[in-house]
Amino acid sequence: MRVATDPVDEVHSRAAASLVSSPLVSAVGLIDKAPPKSWGERATKISGTDGFDVLVGPADGIPNVTPDGAGTIAFAGLTGLARSLATRLSGDRIQMDRTVTAPESGEGPFALFPEPLGAVRRATRSEGVMLCPVQGSLAGVVVGDGARSLAVIDDVLFLSGVCLAAGALLAGHTGPVWERAEDYLDRVQSMGVLIAEAVIDGS
Repeated sequence: MRVATDPVDEVHSRAAASLVSSPLVSAVGLIDKAPPKSWGERATKISGTDGFDVLVGPADGIPNVTPDGAGTIAFAGLTGLARSLATRLSGDRIQMDRTVTAPESGEGPFALFPEPLGAVRRATRSEGVMLCPVQGSLAGVVVGDGARSLAVIDDVLFLSGVCLAAGALLAGHTGPVWERAEDYLDRVQSMGVLIAEAVIDGS
């Protein structure tokens, strides 16, 4: 697979770095930006997407992956990660929470993330996932069904970059990443993200 990236910010650059290390990727092209020499010969500076299978970033005329709903491969971010994790739960009611970097805290009920995030107030809902504003360098996702919970905590730039990169590895898919949840989660985990599981004591 040949993946082009538009390194418009640090998250997209982190996605490119994750793709370079993937055995599923034969070439990574960075639009108008030279990659670090340490990335090796598979990474090159490019001026366009000709000859590439998918683009990390918004685009017309080529399959593309975005963290929101705009891409042909959509929601390759923390929301998509939360929705994908939720498919591994079987309870009737599944609560999905994710952090979002914001200066002001939420005013809703608390979501309980693993430490060091801990209890974070919820703010608004998007795509069925509650957004929980936090400050600092950490990001998190937690989903639970009353019996089990699954969670991810990591550096916000690293985790966001991996979520984007994992979406690119679903080339050929059209729609939200959670429609191929297990494939997406396998790719996220292969790039170094750890998923923690806990049993909830209902007594």
